[in-house]
Amino acid sequence: MSLDVTLEALTQFGRQLEIFDTALRASYHELRECHDAVDGLWRDETRRTYDRSMAELESRLGAYLGGECERYEDFIRQKLRQLDSYLHGG
Repeated sequence: MSLDVTLEALTQFGRQLEIFDTALRASYHELRECHDAVDGLWRDETRRTYDRSMAELESRLGAYLGGECERYEDFIRQKLRQLDSYLHGG
C-alpha cells in the first residue's frame, strides 16, 4: 500500500471515527434520559440486575466519551498532519 493510499484511508477513518463518536455521544445521552425517565417507576429486582449489568458498560462509555475519544481523534489528526507533511513537504 502506498503512502498516498494510506493517507486517504487514514483520512476516511478519521472522518468515520468522528461520526461514530458523535453518534455514540448522542445515543449515550438518550440512554441516560430514558434511564432517568423510568428511574422512579422501575424499582424491582430485574432493574437491580439490569443496573449491575450496565454499570461496567456505563463506566467504559463514560471514560471513552469523557476524553478518550478526543485523544484518539487528536492522535489521528496528528498522524494525518505528519503523513501529509512527509508526502507534500512543509
